[in-house]
Amino acid sequence: KAVHWMIKRSFLPDRAVLPAKIAGKEYTEREMMETAIYAFIYLVILIAGAVVLMLLGNPIMNSLFESASAQGNVGLSVGITSAAMPLAGKISLIIQMLVGRLEIIPVVAFLSYLVAKVPRPRQKPF
Repeated sequence: KAVHWMIKRSFLPDRAVLPAKIAGKEYTEREMMETAIYAFIYLVILIAGAVVLMLLGNPIMNSLFESASAQGNVGLSVGITSAAMPLAGKISLIIQMLVGRLEIIPVVAFLSYLVAKVPRPRQKPF
């Protein structure tokens, strides 16, 4: 519904008021964008984790299942997760479990804070 609302909004003048209602509740454009960003980041992390598991030789569906299970902190497994798992797979699942437990936005905020604190080399004036 949000995508439909955004497409509809793009054809209207800038000052037009088009309330976005989903299930009878009105949402602002900002709320819809925040939700879309959250879903996008969630899917990117999910797919990245699945790709790591696929690169380790696991089937796509099993990799997606394990990745979703780890990120959702569900604990289900199709047998990929084990003590004998390669280190890259373990690290990938650990990161997904951490992101799933702490939530995505706080983790992204913390990482952006760390990146901002990295000292940058100063450029000499001419």
